[in-house]
Amino acid sequence: MNDRRRELGSGEVHVWVMDAAERRPDASASGNADHATIWGFVRETLAGYIGKAPDSLCIVKNEWGKPALRDEVLEFSLSHSDRFTALAVSHMRVGVDIEVPRQLSDALALARRFFSAEDAKELERVPDVQRDYAFLVSWTRKEAVLKGLGIGISGHLNQLGITCAADQPVSLLGTPWNPEIAKHWRIVDLDLGHELHAALAVETTAMPRIVIRQEATAADDRPG
Repeated sequence: MNDRRRELGSGEVHVWVMDAAERRPDASASGNADHATIWGFVRETLAGYIGKAPDSLCIVKNEWGKPALRDEVLEFSLSHSDRFTALAVSHMRVGVDIEVPRQLSDALALARRFFSAEDAKELERVPDVQRDYAFLVSWTRKEAVLKGLGIGISGHLNQLGITCAADQPVSLLGTPWNPEIAKHWRIVDLDLGHELHAALAVETTAMPRIVIRQEATAADDRPG
């Protein structure tokens, strides 16, 4: 990778996408990303921004399991689903989540279990044929915010109000513990290819500039 890819401007978020089937095609029969493949990708990518050897990076986790670099100003967030891994890197607090498209057993029942009553009612208004898609859109948006905040989904997912309609602007409605959260975070749906559902949450009052990178390839810049 060249130096240009590792320059991170103010107000920027770089989102890297790794396909384990391309990185290690003989890793497993399923092609799913394993722990070594994922963290090898993470360390190699972060090391390029910091100028240190990948193995020398000190990565710690908080009580909710959110990873962070010790003694570095760089922020990052990690998500993986099936064979894909997304890594968001920024100087701002950031969260990313991805989900591979799939058929759900009962999206409405899942929403009633994990989402707020208001969010479940919103999903109920979505036509049946679009409900799986809308659920995954809402899930990725919520989890991206919670990852950015550095807290787990357990006990928080149903307290975070976010619109689920994919064809409408994302609206963060706030939380009981922080009604002002919508003023400080921006949520963006990402097009990472591979038909992935993907969302990014960034702590900023202005819309960030998002640069999407495919691992080891020159990729396009997409303004947020």
